[in-house]
Amino acid sequence: MTTYENGESVVNIENLQVGNIVQISEDKVQVQYGTGTTEWVLMENVKKLLLEVDPPKQSQDPTQNLHG
Repeated sequence: MTTYENGESVVNIENLQVGNIVQISEDKVQVQYGTGTTEWVLMENVKKLLLEVDPPKQSQDPTQNLHG
């Protein structure tokens, strides 16, 4: 079973809404959506929100990529 933490971004698979977990019980999580509404959802009906992001582009100037 997947574990969740408060503040984690999730998707409610029943209505495809994205929100953040604000409370956790034994078998449910309370999700707050961007609209401000909250809803208790069975853990089996939420999935972690995974976003793919491009890595930051590095400068072509090698002196700009030095660390330290």
